[in-house]
Amino acid sequence: MGKRIMRISGRVSRSSCLKFLFFPSASAVITFVISLVLFIWLQENRAFSQQTNPDESESMSISTSRLTGEFAESKFPSEGHLKMSLSGDSVQYLSSQTKFFDRGTETPAQLSSLTLQIDYSWRGLFDGAISLKDRIAIQEGSNYFMPRDLYGGWQGQGWKFWLGRKWYLWSEADEHFHRGLFQGRFMNDKFRQDSHGLTGLFFEKNWEGTQLVVFASPLYIPEFGPDHKIVDGGFESPNPFFRPPSRFVDFLGVETRLRYKLIYPVESEIVLNQSYGALFETHQGPFYFRSSYAYKPMNQLLVGAQFYFRHSERGDQDISVNVFPRLQYHHLAAVEGGFSERGGWTTWLSLVNERPEKDSVPVDWTYQDTGPSSVLTFYLGHDLGVSPLGETRLFFSTSKIYGGDRHDGGEFTARETLFERRFQFYDVLSFGLQGGNTRLLKHQLSWNTRLDFDESQRGMLWLSDLQYKFDKDWTLWTSLDLIGILDSGKARITDGFLGEYRANDRAQLGVQYVF
Repeated sequence: MGKRIMRISGRVSRSSCLKFLFFPSASAVITFVISLVLFIWLQENRAFSQQTNPDESESMSISTSRLTGEFAESKFPSEGHLKMSLSGDSVQYLSSQTKFFDRGTETPAQLSSLTLQIDYSWRGLFDGAISLKDRIAIQEGSNYFMPRDLYGGWQGQGWKFWLGRKWYLWSEADEHFHRGLFQGRFMNDKFRQDSHGLTGLFFEKNWEGTQLVVFASPLYIPEFGPDHKIVDGGFESPNPFFRPPSRFVDFLGVETRLRYKLIYPVESEIVLNQSYGALFETHQGPFYFRSSYAYKPMNQLLVGAQFYFRHSERGDQDISVNVFPRLQYHHLAAVEGGFSERGGWTTWLSLVNERPEKDSVPVDWTYQDTGPSSVLTFYLGHDLGVSPLGETRLFFSTSKIYGGDRHDGGEFTARETLFERRFQFYDVLSFGLQGGNTRLLKHQLSWNTRLDFDESQRGMLWLSDLQYKFDKDWTLWTSLDLIGILDSGKARITDGFLGEYRANDRAQLGVQYVF
């Protein structure tokens, strides 16, 4: 059986075969959001809510740029102040007529969506914060509920205790290249994916420029990708970031139908898995050092498959493919250090090591295998300007993965993997400008651009966006994302992220209103 025909998307099981366990229905989401808004309204009107100027913090942002004495975590509006926004956008896929865009199903070239975002933090009988998005993909008929932070707890002099989902900067390199090693990602959009916090118990201790975080959890929630369904034994999804496996294969000289079935595991086998971790960070003037460790299941569910050949007396034949999600534990350790000066230079060096635990796999499975890996990353940036609007930074970074991928295990294997690869980039150079801003007709105009080139895949991804805040509450924005393979003949990896999604060039236009 040919490798490319039999490719099984790793996101098949990662995206939604377990989604019924974690993702609520649309009606449940609406009920939750309404209840959440009522709760926030009550909090804002309680006596303990602090009255602050709403303009003090216009937006929630995640900073992975080190500033002297800061510990990176989600930034929220001032305590007691709710920020809620509603945005709509339309995206046009520019290469939809090419053969690489064809998914074997009707994938529309134009998609639109509505997104509600809520950011809020409070203090009172117990403290907490919420940061979430709820995105309705109209043509997909899907609802993507994306809670990044959702936690509560208590804090005292120099200590904090949190329960829930909370985002921390476990690794600068992991967040910079969105690899999803320490924390999971929302992968319904694989160009502009957001990471989310781990879920569990957090104890945080701070003293004299030093932070210690200890994490433990009895539960496991994997990351999710595009929604899909199985129709007549075949995977279907209108999302351009879902890669369905082929429906036919040339088997013994005969074009043979493939019929897929997702085998759902026992809930407790996935959900009831423990995680542990610790994060240490210290600052001495403009210098900082960070070390982190975690023992937990991989954020990405792996995949196993069983193949059964069936032949009828009439001469008909097909191949039944049972697809199984697999959970695999790994050890993660990161050591990072650097220098950062506001308005000047920022540089850091990172080494992340991953050691997967060997798990038991049935002998009749074909499965995705993993091995130890080391990720070495270097970053250099310079602030071109600092203003009340933020920092404008020009940066260069490079990252290389040593190890990680292994040949598939089991009965039906090929020279290249049958499954979608875990990493998007392997040997990458990145250039960009972030936080560019100026004034146009007395209103704020800001932009970002980034180019990633992967030597192993001989391809590139260019992301750019432009935002114009033409009113206090209104923002118009547009983006252009281009992806391509420059020289597939010289590529060491021909079935990676850049090759699989080479036809997903797109232009996007949207508008946002802040309540």
